[in-house]
Formats: sequence, C-alpha cells, structure tokens
Amino acid sequence: MALTLSEVKRLFGESAGLCNICKERVVEEDYHFGEQAHIIAQGASGPRANFDSLYPIDSYGNHILLCPNCHRRVDKAPEKFPPSYLHAKKNEHLEWVKRTLDTSASCRKDESALECLAEFIPFCNLSRYMESLPQTYYLNMGDLSYYTRIFARDNMHLYPFSDQTLQDFFEALLGVQFEVDGIVAQLPRSDCFGDLENRVSLYANTENDRNLMEKLESIGTRYIKTHAAFMQYCRNTYPKVNLGKWRLMTYEECLG
Repeated sequence: MALTLSEVKRLFGESAGLCNICKERVVEEDYHFGEQAHIIAQGASGPRANFDSLYPIDSYGNHILLCPNCHRRVDKAPEKFPPSYLHAKKNEHLEWVKRTLDTSASCRKDESALECLAEFIPFCNLSRYMESLPQTYYLNMGDLSYYTRIFARDNMHLYPFSDQTLQDFFEALLGVQFEVDGIVAQLPRSDCFGDLENRVSLYANTENDRNLMEKLESIGTRYIKTHAAFMQYCRNTYPKVNLGKWRLMTYEECLG
C-alpha cells in the first residue's frame, strides 16, 4: 500500500522539494526524482524492519523524502541510520524549511520598508551633507528624522524592521540625526540659497552659538561612521534595495 496523493504532496511540499538529509533539490519543473523512503521497511527483511514503528508503515509519519543517493546510503547501512536518526533528520529539515521561509518573508518585508524610505530620504547624500556643517546646512538632511516618523506612524506593519541588526544600525543613525536636528534648530540661519538643494548658512552670533557649532563639528565623525556602517550593512544584506532612489525635484516639479 502506497502513500495517498495528499500525503505525497505533503511530503514534497513540507520538504520544499529537497532531500531531507543533503538538501539536494529533487524536483525540476514537471519532473521529480525524489524518493519517498520508508523509515522502517515495509517488508520483514527490509532496512530497520526490526524496529517498532511509531506510525503505520505506509503513512506520512514513516516516510522521509530523500534523493536517490541518500536513499541508497541509509538503506545499505541501516545500523548507522536507525529510525531515530531519520526521524530527527526529517524534523530538523522541516524546521529548517519553516525558518528559511519565515526569514525570507521577513527579508522581503524589510526590503519593502527600505525601498519606501529611500523614496523620501537622501540616504546616499547624508555624509556629504554632514561634511558641510557647521557652516552650511542642507535642509534635506532633516528628511531622515522627519520621514521616518511619518513612515513609522503610517506603516506599523513594516516598521520597526524585522531584522534586529538592521534596526540597530538604523536607530544609531537616527540617534545622531536627532542630535544634529536639535543643535541646528537652536542656531541662527540665512534664508535658503535659492537652489533646489535647500541649503542655508548657519551663524554663530553668540558664545553659545559658537559652542553649538563646535558640538556639530564633534558629532561629524561619529555621524559619518554611523552612516557608513548602516549603508554597508544594507548593501551587503539587501543588495536588491536601491538606496539611491531619492532625487532632487526639478523646478517644474516644485512648481507643479
């Protein structure tokens, strides 16, 4: 008696079409070469037939999906591959598939969040903006904190990130940005230069202003290092995400 069609589908589906031992793919489009191996043999003289089965012999519980090579290997040396080993390998593999799929879903969620943020935040320009301080301040630098607040409020399904390391890097960058925002807000400034980059000059009219500008300079190195760490992690871990999507609007776009 063979497995039912629903049990075959479950065996292949829950295994993600991979051998439970070596993880070789055993499904190729409309063809499969995976083997539905008995953990305890059906026949009295078969591999591991001397063990008591926890499941009916011809049930899903007594089968493991294997590639032909692993199937031959475990059946040729049943003493090395007892039922406990095969059940453990099957359970480990199914857990691995579940974790991998969960991680993939989380990764896609974080990719979507980064893509959305990159539309409004000039990630690739932040270090250049920081280097211009304390004399010149690019108003677009503040988009990091401004749009993150809006994004977090309106997209609770996407933020915080699922990837805790990404969240840590982003929060570190956001933290130094808040420091910059707090100091810049206290300094006198010129009107915008009239260009699309929204630059203003910062002035030190008092001793307190000079102290604030010195503090901005001291933050600079830390800001640039924190920004570089965030960007490097994103590029290594989320290579599909284009962090350079943000662009300056044309005059026509600003007017229209």
